[in-house]
Amino acid sequence: MKIRSYLTIVISLCLIGTYVTEYSINRQRQNLQSLTQQHHLNEYAVNEFGHIKHNISQFLITSDLILASGETYLFPGAIEQSELLLRHLDDLNKTSLLAGNRELLLAVRQSVDDIRQILLKAAANGNTVIGTDEVNFLAIYDESSLTLVQNLANVSSQMSEDIESETRHLSRLSKEAVQFQRIVIIGFSLLVFLLWYWTIRQISKPVQELSAMAVKVRDTRTFVGVGYGPQEIQTLSDEISSLTNSLLYQANHDPLTKLNNRREFERQLKQTLNSSRRGDNSLANTLCYIDLDRFKIVNDTCGHSAGDELLTRVADILISNARQNDIVARVGAMSLLSFSRTVILKMQLH
Repeated sequence: MKIRSYLTIVISLCLIGTYVTEYSINRQRQNLQSLTQQHHLNEYAVNEFGHIKHNISQFLITSDLILASGETYLFPGAIEQSELLLRHLDDLNKTSLLAGNRELLLAVRQSVDDIRQILLKAAANGNTVIGTDEVNFLAIYDESSLTLVQNLANVSSQMSEDIESETRHLSRLSKEAVQFQRIVIIGFSLLVFLLWYWTIRQISKPVQELSAMAVKVRDTRTFVGVGYGPQEIQTLSDEISSLTNSLLYQANHDPLTKLNNRREFERQLKQTLNSSRRGDNSLANTLCYIDLDRFKIVNDTCGHSAGDELLTRVADILISNARQNDIVARVGAMSLLSFSRTVILKMQLH
């Protein structure tokens, strides 16, 4: 996978994480705002019911004056007041707060309407409201007014409980919203950290290892390269490895005979001597120096090509008879060395 693919994955996941985080927080915030607005409407409905309750008290006082004291001139105002109360109760019944208490509110409305019907019947009798029908009107009115007062008390109590319950619910939701936002932000931060760590591991770490190998190649004499990471880094590692190994080979080998050159031979010799001094190598070592006599005659009579061919064939013979731990090197124009890490060195020149 290429570096741009890694970057595409990281950027895409960051954008998706940002969108999910913002969407989740905004969605919860909108829900909380909606519930808060509804709670304010319910509080407004409670206040409205308080005004209606106060108007109902005035309505009952007026009805008492009419039916108990015979103040018949109050009939029009009382009936108009009852109709206004009925309209307000119908509007209040549409609010969500009273949806679960609709039966109680309907009972209040029914009681107000019953008293209204009593007033209408009493108004139909005119000035005879205090007379033979007075006891009947008062008895019916007393029963209806008592029922109305009880229904008002029930609605007021229930509405207060609902408001308190909503307040506690909103308080709990607010705390949960703060915790949720913290969790979402922490989760998004963790996602960014994991993506950063993954990017470092997949891109930066191979580059660092590649750089460290390039620095140590002088001491280790080898360059392995990295086998993971983006495709560009692996390709670069293979090219550097091939180039480094080629340069190391050219620096340590004779271009004609392909044997180790003087510098590499001296390095190997120094390393073996140091190991022997430390006691790391329990085996004896043998050094064999080979010099081709009258090699100049071959060059002068047959040409340098023949001399090169002779050196190449001698080198091939030495390599073919050398063991795995033996080192064969060309240290001069006509000199060859064979260095063995074992006691016995067997070489045959044909």
